[in-house]
Amino acid sequence: MNKLDLPPFKELFPWWGGDLQTIATAFLGAPTNVAPHTSERMRFPVSGDDTLLATLDRPVDPKPYRPLVILIHGTPGSETSPYMIRMACYLLMQGYCVLRLNLRGAGDSRAVCGGQYYAGSSGDIRQLVALLPPELTQHGIAAVGYSLGGAILLKYLGEEGSRAPICAAVTVSAPIDLLGTCRNLMSFRNGLYHWYVFSRMKAEATKEGARLTCLERANIGLRGPCGNTTISSPRRATASGAPRTTTPNAAQ
Repeated sequence: MNKLDLPPFKELFPWWGGDLQTIATAFLGAPTNVAPHTSERMRFPVSGDDTLLATLDRPVDPKPYRPLVILIHGTPGSETSPYMIRMACYLLMQGYCVLRLNLRGAGDSRAVCGGQYYAGSSGDIRQLVALLPPELTQHGIAAVGYSLGGAILLKYLGEEGSRAPICAAVTVSAPIDLLGTCRNLMSFRNGLYHWYVFSRMKAEATKEGARLTCLERANIGLRGPCGNTTISSPRRATASGAPRTTTPNAAQ
């Protein structure tokens, strides 16, 4: 593999350190759409009678021989996350077509997905790639994965090896060590991050359309159709109340 001659990362004032950069990414203003470029909804039926929804963005001035770029969000996130919109706008200006994916159960996919994405969801990427129309992939496929989406992308690439029809891939802040990431997230220092991430995960996992048992809804800690059992603190639900993230073929 050839070594990439990339310049070192430089922090820009006033966003020094990981905390400020995380806050800036999440809360600073970002465009809500990719205008003047055009967008269209795409649907990809996958296993478990679920359907992944994605937005295909086409540049106003497409450049020849550019691969399709798939953007895969982190957790919690979706096709409309600010960093997804910002990256899509940048790539569109460079003449690339961009596919902003909602992972299983994320964003608008929740309404048509009973399942929920997790770190082992590489099979969903495999199914998505196989379903892409040839006219979109005739010049290749590139992929960018953020956070958990990056971990899923790396898992897929490791499983496929040289068979993967991906000509280039980038991951941003992918949690390679999942157990270490969980321990760090649960530390006192990161309590605010823990509360934010798990509150949104729990809300996403229990929206209408999710396939959950009564006990699972109660354990997640949100009011559901089985009664009014709640867990007031997201931190209390970490061990027993995390959303079910396995599938019947997860071990395959």
